[in-house]
Amino acid sequence: MTLAMVKDITFAQRFEELQLFLSNLVETLDVSVMLIDVNGFITLVNEAVTRRVGIPKQKLVSLHISEYIQLIRADLPVDFFEEIKQGKQLSREVTHESPSGRKHIYVNMVPVSDDQGKVIGAVAMATDLTDLKIRQ
Repeated sequence: MTLAMVKDITFAQRFEELQLFLSNLVETLDVSVMLIDVNGFITLVNEAVTRRVGIPKQKLVSLHISEYIQLIRADLPVDFFEEIKQGKQLSREVTHESPSGRKHIYVNMVPVSDDQGKVIGAVAMATDLTDLKIRQ
């Protein structure tokens, strides 16, 4: 019995360490990263998202992705998340409004599946292309 408790505590401790490591890793990225659950609700955003859109994390987390898209006035179809839930990846250039003006970004949204292949959410990454577009 004692051995099982030690294993459980060790697993829990390693899981917390891994969670902290991944959280820190996501925060250090210069690209915007967002995690979305299977129901379309934002569960995590990194600091790059808040810098790009000018909205605090507290307001973004738990917002539905369709509300977020409307809030930043991005040119994505309203039902795009339905395709993600069906296991399709979205990769495209979009524009949206930010406090500093219109932004051009490249969005890559990938479904996340469990070990049975069932989609349980998505990870979205966005890279700001605005400066590149200005130079062209």
